[in-house]
Amino acid sequence: MLRIAGDEIVIDTQWLVLGDSVSKGIVLNESNGRYEKSEQSFITLVADKSGATVKNLSMFGATVKKGLDLFERHQADINEQGLAILEFGGNDCDFLWPEISEQPEREHVPNIPFEKFHNLYQALIEKCKAKGLMPVLLSLPPLDADRYFATFSKKLDKENLLRWLQGTTRTIYQWHEAYNATIAVLAQETKSFYLDIRRPFLLSKQPEDYICSDGIHPNQKGHRLIADFVIQRLSRLEASVRVSVNEFTFGANSHLVPGTERELAQKENS
Repeated sequence: MLRIAGDEIVIDTQWLVLGDSVSKGIVLNESNGRYEKSEQSFITLVADKSGATVKNLSMFGATVKKGLDLFERHQADINEQGLAILEFGGNDCDFLWPEISEQPEREHVPNIPFEKFHNLYQALIEKCKAKGLMPVLLSLPPLDADRYFATFSKKLDKENLLRWLQGTTRTIYQWHEAYNATIAVLAQETKSFYLDIRRPFLLSKQPEDYICSDGIHPNQKGHRLIADFVIQRLSRLEASVRVSVNEFTFGANSHLVPGTERELAQKENS
């Protein structure tokens, strides 16, 4: 991963990882239906390639509020240098589906409401910076709305759920995408690095091949896809040797580090 040192961009090998089950490396064992921690998660694969030392505090089911709690709880154990790799949003945008199933006529809000998600995430980013860490925000891998609906609705009233969803599971995807979009906005607002790990899924011919049958967790192929994407972009930047920070801009089109994804795309097309 990268950080700014003086007027240069260099590789950093001290990583703090805060996130949910995706960054923890949780996958669904399709044989027994149980969730397991993969030994070849994308964090592990990229860290091994980069020679990084990783402190991974990610937790299954974590929201950004939990991330703030974890950061405060482990303050004394967190190095005052390196990168803070942040991956939140998937649980924040989710709903209490049993409650919706029972009372579809009522108003229901996500686990972390949209505006609160933005504010809490911003607070976490600022705490990381105050600690001397360089935040790296990860986008959300896409979900398969139909698979996810089939997973969480097994013991619920599907008719009530669909009524609340206005008759389509696409509503789930749209809400997920809204939270994903605000992560990119946060990266711009806070001038943080941003890795669009959603991109390789959406560019593949069949994104569902890289997602577990639950519709929300990348499978082992998905973790490899993310790792290859990250490693590829890091290697291209390393090939540029010592790049002046002044050449980078914090703009709306940033995807890897501020302003560089556009430059990489231009190189690919030249």
